[in-house]
Amino acid sequence: MIPFVINSRWQDLEVKDLPLFRDVFKDEKDRRVFDSWNTSNEFARPFSLPPTSPAAALTTMRQAFKTTLQDKDYLADLKRANLNSEYVFGEEVEKYVDQIYRTPEPIKKRIEFTVTRPTS
Repeated sequence: MIPFVINSRWQDLEVKDLPLFRDVFKDEKDRRVFDSWNTSNEFARPFSLPPTSPAAALTTMRQAFKTTLQDKDYLADLKRANLNSEYVFGEEVEKYVDQIYRTPEPIKKRIEFTVTRPTS
């Protein structure tokens, strides 16, 4: 597979200079539609707690993830396996989710086909 456009910047030398998807859109309205549709890709598969969880539990979980991702043995395992790990802080995920919920109605209309089944 030969990538020619990517979703976000990586440090991987093979793709680091490729154009971003969002840069393909020259019209600002189209770019905003793409950004709204693509927001969830910025945090992919989040770990979450129920909304009624105590704030202390959330703080503990966030700190545990951060500590793990900075652990020298964890980082060495990643390097040995030739893998990388990208962490999006919980506070950033909250902002992305808020952005999704605040998507303006006209943009929702333009992208609703991506989440609805065709009738017929």
